[in-house]
Amino acid sequence: MKDFLKIFLVLCAVVGAFFFGRSYGEETKTESSEFKTLKSDNFNNGNAQEELKNLKEKFQRVLDSSDLQKSNEVLGNIMTIFLADLSLQLTTDQQKDIEIGKQFCMIRAPEPAVTFKTENKPARNIEIKLSAKFKMGEFEMSEARSVSAIRKALNKIELKKVSTLLDGAPASTFQQSKKFFGVYRGSILDVTGQIYGTIVFEIFNVPSEKSPIKGSIKMYRNGDPITESNFTSDSLGNSPEISSATIVNMGPKHYLQLYKIESMQKIAGIYYESLPNGTTKTIGTFVLSRTDFTD
Repeated sequence: MKDFLKIFLVLCAVVGAFFFGRSYGEETKTESSEFKTLKSDNFNNGNAQEELKNLKEKFQRVLDSSDLQKSNEVLGNIMTIFLADLSLQLTTDQQKDIEIGKQFCMIRAPEPAVTFKTENKPARNIEIKLSAKFKMGEFEMSEARSVSAIRKALNKIELKKVSTLLDGAPASTFQQSKKFFGVYRGSILDVTGQIYGTIVFEIFNVPSEKSPIKGSIKMYRNGDPITESNFTSDSLGNSPEISSATIVNMGPKHYLQLYKIESMQKIAGIYYESLPNGTTKTIGTFVLSRTDFTD
């Protein structure tokens, strides 16, 4: 009981100091109609008042008792009320941050180890580690409603090694590839924000062919072609199971990390160059707009 009283007195001192200081420094705020409305909405209801009354009665009984189990229970209730009152001080921006956090927490975390089977590589275990920042970037990409939001998301999904997503990733299915069908154009911005060049996607479905996807991806600098990939294939790149990205190989050393923003009819992505030491260099990012306006 002595230990409980010591803890209780310290807690009362802290809580008392907090509420005295807040009352002294925010007297004008507590008289405002907005504050009174907030207090009324959150505490002045029958259930809250009844709960407070019950807690007071429990507290009084504990003061007259040596039951430490009940003491701990009441202390927990006091702290619950204290923290609930603190929560009323959250700003609108803080509440928005909490809601974003809740949405992100609902995203299913990737499995730490995945096994892929490919035609060119034997089945093997690949240790995959995607940061929370990367997963949040992909989530923001799927929810983007403006070019600025897309570019903000691109900054969070840049890879240090493109092999993180590419190694063992299965070839994209036709359904995964078809979202990129159409003609898309736009600028590539380098890491300093300057225009590096222009990129043009022209990808179509050719049902009569054995391989139903035909198209080209071309890059230009100052009007001159610098990279061109023409293909007839069953798929467009590779789609890792742990990510919503599509990885397209543009040659022996260059790769595109692609995303389709369905709500805006745009393709966004990052252009990489693989280096001899196995790392990846970011050449630039891009947001392409559809220019053929066909389904």
